[in-house]
Amino acid sequence: MLQEYQRLVAIDDDVHSAFVTAWYYHRSKRKFGYYPKVDAIGGYGLMSSKINPKKDGRQLSEAEMLVEVLLKLGVAREDIGVVSSKGTNTGQNLAAYASDLSKNGEDKQKILFCATRRLVGRLWLTQIQQQPQLEADYAWADNDLGECQLYNGKGLAGGLPYLSEVASIYDRYIRYTCHKDGQTQFMAKLDEDLPPEVEEAGGYLCKKHKLKLPEFSFLKIWQFGLTYIDFLLHKRKVRENLEDNLKFWRWRLEEEFGLKF
Repeated sequence: MLQEYQRLVAIDDDVHSAFVTAWYYHRSKRKFGYYPKVDAIGGYGLMSSKINPKKDGRQLSEAEMLVEVLLKLGVAREDIGVVSSKGTNTGQNLAAYASDLSKNGEDKQKILFCATRRLVGRLWLTQIQQQPQLEADYAWADNDLGECQLYNGKGLAGGLPYLSEVASIYDRYIRYTCHKDGQTQFMAKLDEDLPPEVEEAGGYLCKKHKLKLPEFSFLKIWQFGLTYIDFLLHKRKVRENLEDNLKFWRWRLEEEFGLKF
């Protein structure tokens, strides 16, 4: 059963988050009779800094790109609330967002983060560890990759960026939930230990797919080069991928909520 939320949040470099946010925005109007505020969070990431277009001579941040998509899916500009491009990682993004809400006296409002399945786990564990005061729930896409597999970069270079993303999620969980050598705990730990098969798969991915891992390596440079070259070769298809998915979601919103674009 859909609950009432005062704020919906699109977050990170994958515009599929904006698709899901727009759906909940229109669903809230139908069920509860009002439009919630819609926020967007995201700085400049490895893929988004290459893929996002420019506007007024300046490249759009992840948050600004999410806003562009939200507006094309019927979200009213006056309903756009916080647009935060300050962070360079999940923790910084959440801290900047929480600070903006607090300044406006809106930090007690109920929030729904509309994240991709790849992001939602670490977003949730980071939020309850670093910003537990936020009253937040989470919704995520059914499809692990989302529809925009070229625009979000995960379908480039034979799926290398996607495999590296999964490796990075595992690596961050291992590093950010421990207290080794006085390291700050950035993420809450799951109630149960990771199964052995997850540890084995995570270790293998971290060894083979270095693109988004923090340490320097020649394999990482090589994989970045492969991904960037593939992006240049398919730049037109990347743009078309976004437009095709916007058309699909406009059709879906028209069919479900009677909207006209």
